[in-house]
Amino acid sequence: MKPLRDLYSDFIESIIYSGLPLVDTITSFFEQTYNATHDANVNELSSCSASDFELYDFFIWETFIATAAVLFHYEKYAELRGVLLHTYFLRDSYFDESRIKEHDYCVFRKYLRTIEGKCKADCDEPNLHSLAGRMLIRREKKPLLTSQSLSRADVLLYQLHNVIGLSTSDTEYWFPFSYCYFKGGESMWIKLKSKKYCQKVLPLFGMNTIEELKKRLAICTTDRRMSYPYSFDPAPNILSSINLDSIATLN
Repeated sequence: MKPLRDLYSDFIESIIYSGLPLVDTITSFFEQTYNATHDANVNELSSCSASDFELYDFFIWETFIATAAVLFHYEKYAELRGVLLHTYFLRDSYFDESRIKEHDYCVFRKYLRTIEGKCKADCDEPNLHSLAGRMLIRREKKPLLTSQSLSRADVLLYQLHNVIGLSTSDTEYWFPFSYCYFKGGESMWIKLKSKKYCQKVLPLFGMNTIEELKKRLAICTTDRRMSYPYSFDPAPNILSSINLDSIATLN
């Protein structure tokens, strides 16, 4: 399904180049794709399980990360915020299309049991932290979708969840499966030292001033849940890259 993801990426870039609105198109795509693919034909199936839909779960998860990578690359910060704050109305039953439940974007991050529980044991590196994470970074579409831009976007989706005002529960949070492959955690937000850059990213955080931004970022803490078993380093938070006192100290 990588060719479909790549076509989608080209489509989003075309919208960006055209200057047309983005958020409604993107959010509708994910709602419709999820609801259309998580559908069991009651005439053919008497039962099903989540693993039956894992192909689509991987596609949606990977494509959502690619969306974040594209929007972040083109500095479409307000649009990225809009996609992340959107309430997604998704099927709550494989058999009953009328059962709909509201979710935030973290619903697109699912544990992929077949990939991690079965395929990983038979792959060339069975001790990987995450086979899905390795698959993500290897499915590049250069020059934009690289292993680092994809893993950075994965980490970004984790970092932004609380900061933009979404609550975290035990069931809906974004675990960045590919964080162990991201090499730029220590410098990801180093540009926040620049006042000009801070002004540019204010729409991403929903802030009007740099002081408001600093207060918002002060809530960032290391979450030990965001690490693999036997892994020393958890996924980096925003303040892993920069101290609060250093924000907006340069022109």
